[in-house]
Amino acid sequence: PLTRNTQQAHDEICDYAIVQCDAHDVGCSYTSKRFHLKIHTMTCPYSHLAPITRDHKNRITELETASQILKNKDKEKA
Repeated sequence: PLTRNTQQAHDEICDYAIVQCDAHDVGCSYTSKRFHLKIHTMTCPYSHLAPITRDHKNRITELETASQILKNKDKEKA
């Protein structure tokens, strides 16, 4: 019998499920059935740049946090 849990597990591996590009978080808007995704990924510029883009986003977040901490320390001194 198909339950909510088995349906979710099936959807996570089903070749016919509609999925986003793995690089959707860095700007790719491509969606397709899972079995088309490998072909797309080979030619997607976002997929190729995603690791670098993610690293840069993380570094920017770290620097913004450090900057805010320093600003707060300056305010405490004043």
